[in-house]
Amino acid sequence: NIVFGKVDGPDATKIDASVLFPNDPKRRLEVLWNNEASRADTSLVAINGKSQWTAPKGLKLGLPLAALQKANGRPFKIGPAMPIC
Repeated sequence: NIVFGKVDGPDATKIDASVLFPNDPKRRLEVLWNNEASRADTSLVAINGKSQWTAPKGLKLGLPLAALQKANGRPFKIGPAMPIC
């Protein structure tokens, strides 16, 4: 239920990640590592598409902005996506 391979990155690039449940869109989760060789030191956890994963504090895809701000404890500004290094 886990593979290490290429996933979509910024600007139509492909990057290495561990993918949980790669063939199940509702359970798919991508983990990027700061140390890819040992797959240690988590860099980013990506929940995309139709995934139904729920993060701490109930964060999930499709959460209304008001609920997201409530979980954050205050309003925030959304800026352009940061590139993954």
